[in-house]
This record gives sequence, structure tokens and C-alpha cells, in this order.
Amino acid sequence: MTMRATFLRVTPIGARRSTPSLAAPAARAGRARSAAPRVAAKRGGARRGGFSLQEVMVAIGILGIGLILVATIFPVSLSQHRDSVNAAAAVTLSERAKALMGLRATTASVWLPVTAGATPPGRDSPYLLLPFANIYTAGTTAALAPGEFVGEWDSVGAAAGYANALSRVWSPNPPPAGTWFSPGNQLVFSGADTLSDPRRPVGPGNGDDDIAAESASSRLVWYAFYREDASGGALQRAVAVCRQTRGEFFAQQDPAGAAPFADPVPVAGLYRRLPVPWRVTARHATTDPPRRLNNAFTGGLPLGGLAPPGSLVMVSGAVYNDGTAPLPDVSGGRVLSVIDAGGSVIEVAEDLSDLPFVDNAGGPTFDLWVFPPGAWPGGTTRRGPVVEWMFF
Repeated sequence: MTMRATFLRVTPIGARRSTPSLAAPAARAGRARSAAPRVAAKRGGARRGGFSLQEVMVAIGILGIGLILVATIFPVSLSQHRDSVNAAAAVTLSERAKALMGLRATTASVWLPVTAGATPPGRDSPYLLLPFANIYTAGTTAALAPGEFVGEWDSVGAAAGYANALSRVWSPNPPPAGTWFSPGNQLVFSGADTLSDPRRPVGPGNGDDDIAAESASSRLVWYAFYREDASGGALQRAVAVCRQTRGEFFAQQDPAGAAPFADPVPVAGLYRRLPVPWRVTARHATTDPPRRLNNAFTGGLPLGGLAPPGSLVMVSGAVYNDGTAPLPDVSGGRVLSVIDAGGSVIEVAEDLSDLPFVDNAGGPTFDLWVFPPGAWPGGTTRRGPVVEWMFF
């Protein structure tokens, strides 16, 4: 007989025994059928229409405005970057100028106005310009195009003549009340000394210096000034670092006029590739706002055109009046930043309350060293070329 074991599953007392429900398959089928329309509804909701023409046009307009704003930032950024590079290069160039002036511009090599008795007793002399060999263009402005000019450098005599004529001093007042003294400086700084770019043009002209001057988009050049202090025999030096941009040319002041500083005029037909310093007489009028200066020109160039906004001008320290009153003391070496200009008037950022005033009855005036803006064929550059003034 075959024995078969039977195993019984014992359910504990109190536990419920789960039995399969006959309704479960039907419920699951119902949930599946009810979910199908929801899935279909979701898929149908993902499909939507495209943008309308009005929406597209508005989006394009917004994008265009953004691009225009971005495009306007780039020129400003490039200009600021260029100015920063020039400022950094000016510091390096001024250090070279400081070394050269320390070696060459000594009390044994320059004219000493205080020692010569050409200045009022107990006062520093004005800042005087040392000669420089500036390249000039032999031609007319109408022909100013790359390669069409033949550029030449000043001789030592011509360079010294211009600087010394602009650096005349007087004692105690201008003629006829006083006497003019003209420096006899023959120390000339060449292009090799003053140009930031040592490449040509650096020396005497050989027929193609003007073409070489156009080889660089821009370069820096420095100009030397000095004064003798009131004690006599000690020099204080200054350097103006200027930019020269491709295509620019600069007018030269005519120092031979009846009133060359009060009524400044250019030399007709003589244009320079490198910036040129001018000496301009200015006054602080009581009728003007406190930060404004002007020049009482009659037939020359107005101060506002010689020093447009952005220019850096230096108070030379030369001061005079009509000879009937004591000469006021105007300290030289102060740099003024021009923030606005128009006609014969400039407005500066610095406080001018310590400068003497001029009213309708007359009064003292004083001189500025100004580097006028360059010009292009058919127009004028609306910025001064000076990057920085350095004193040491």
C-alpha cells in the first residue's frame, strides 16, 4: 500500500484568511480603461500652435535693441582700453624722460632765469620749454595722404629758435613796462630721445620720414619743461607725454606777432606730424563762473578751440598786468583738466579760487602751456593730445 503524506496549512486563531476576489480582475481592467483617456488627453495637450507674427516681431525688436546696446559698449570699451594702455606707457616713457633730463638738462646746460635776474625777486621762474626736433610736413593740407608728404626734421637752430621764442620771460612786467629776456638754450632733444617707438622716424630727414611717421597707428612722444626755483641754481622739471595718431597733423604757433600769447595764431602752411606746445595768455574773469578761464583774443584762435574738453593744460607761472599794480604770484606747474569749452572759454575741474581775477577795469593775466588738438584733412580732432603731465 502506498502511503501519501498530506500537509495541512494551519491558520492562527484570529487571523483572517485572504481569498482571491473575483472582482479584482474586473477592477484592474476598469482602471486601465479609465487611464487610457487621461494619457490621450495629455498627449493631445502637448500639441499647441506656433508663435504669431506679432509675437515674432516683438521678439525681434527686443533682440535688436539688445544687440544695439551691446554694440555701443564695444567702442567705449576699446577707447577706455586704449587710454589705459597709453596711460601705462606714459609712465614708462616719463621715467626715460626723467633719466635723460637728469643727465642733459642741468644747471650747466640750460639758461637760468632767476640767476640772470629775469624774474621778480623771491619767486620761482615760469616753466620754460626746452627745444625739440619736431618733424614737419612740407606740403599743403589738401595733399595730406599717406605717402604724399615729404617730412623733415628741424635743425638744431630752428628747434631752439621756436622753443626759446615761446619761453621768453620779462621783468617786472611785459613791454613796454618791462624788458623781455629770451633763453639761449641750445639743448635739443631728438626724435630718438622723445618717441616711444624707437623705429623711424628718429633722425634727420632723408626724404621718407613722413611715410615712416605713418607706419604706426599711434605712438607717444614727450616734451621737456623746466623752471629755476626762487633760491637760484636748482631746477624743477616737467614732462608732457602726448599721443600721435596716424593721419593727424598739428599747427605751430607763430611767436613773432605783436601779441603772440594773448592773441595766438598759427604759422600759415606749416604743419607738424607730432603735437606742438603753444603758450596762451588766459584770464580769470569776475563775470565768469569760478572754474572758467578765457582769453581775450582779437584776431587769433580762441582758448576753447585750442583746449577742447579732455585737454590737460599747465599753468606756466608767467603772470603780468598793465604795470600799474604789484605783480601777483601765480604758482606754475598746476595741471588743469578741461571738462567743457566753447568759444574763448574753458571750464576746468579744479578749484581756481586762488588765481587773480580780472574785471572790466583790467587786472592780471597769466600764461598756460597748451597742446592744441590735431587736425585731419577736412576736419579737426576734438581732443587734446596730452596723455599725462609728470613733474620731478
